[in-house]
Amino acid sequence: MNFGGNLNALDCYLIERSLKTLAIRVNQQNANAIKIAKFLSAHHSIGKVFYPGLKEHLNHNIAAKQMNNGFGGILSFQLKDQNKTDSFLNDLRLIKPSLSLGGVESIICQPSKTSHSKMAESERLKLGITDGLLRLSVGIENVNDIIEDLRITLV
Repeated sequence: MNFGGNLNALDCYLIERSLKTLAIRVNQQNANAIKIAKFLSAHHSIGKVFYPGLKEHLNHNIAAKQMNNGFGGILSFQLKDQNKTDSFLNDLRLIKPSLSLGGVESIICQPSKTSHSKMAESERLKLGITDGLLRLSVGIENVNDIIEDLRITLV
């Protein structure tokens, strides 16, 4: 008989332990993300912020109907000067560049060089995925620390 995949005892324990704090972590990520999105959208070095929690987002009204407990912990933003992308990523202190998104710490990636790197540049550009586009997975750190890391790096 095959009852499907089975998890080992350690994985079951880790999942059970993590589920106990999931709501607290998600609430903190949501609260941090909206504050960071608002900070970035007002910054002179940022061209555009993509976060459904912002009223100016193209699909904000749909998201507001569907997401009644927050708008998530991931946002993207476009640097006005994409030539500064590498130095921006290198200068971050708290937020760490990463290939995968998710966790309790804030991490950032550049889709043109990670998730969409195999795509032809012309196709990426049609989709708005420039070298200046960055995806931020917001963690549960103190939001003022995250914003300060972005502020001093965006000079």
